[in-house]
Amino acid sequence: MLKWLRHSVSPIFLALLVASFVLWYIAKLNYTYTTEQVMKVQLDDREFEVQCVVEGLGTNLFKYQVYMDKHLTLPSGKIGYQKVDLEARKEDPRVARLSTDREWVELDPQAIKEAISVQCSDIKILSVVAPIIEKPTPKEVAGEEKKK
Repeated sequence: MLKWLRHSVSPIFLALLVASFVLWYIAKLNYTYTTEQVMKVQLDDREFEVQCVVEGLGTNLFKYQVYMDKHLTLPSGKIGYQKVDLEARKEDPRVARLSTDREWVELDPQAIKEAISVQCSDIKILSVVAPIIEKPTPKEVAGEEKKK
């Protein structure tokens, strides 16, 4: 098969075919796309992922997809949360897998969206799925516990 391919297809043709594919791909990256993106964020000492729907140029989205190994830091004082009622929301797949012996909170999606938008100014954050995390302890209480 390889021998037949070598005799019937010119190496120059294959090189130009590869070059045209690369140029086509670069041209496609200049279009605007909407996609889902997972952002790694850090809030105080907790690290978690936030599912976002983002819009932007293909080059910028590609950059975030490939090079997004760093964590975005969220301002803890500006992110609100509300307690999650595990019984009332047991049909929600995100809540169903949570342990009932802990207290869980759902972060404010609008505040997270705004905080991520500030740090990712070259793409537009359209929506955010509010993450559910274990309830944070107040810093004053944590400081008092360390003294005891």
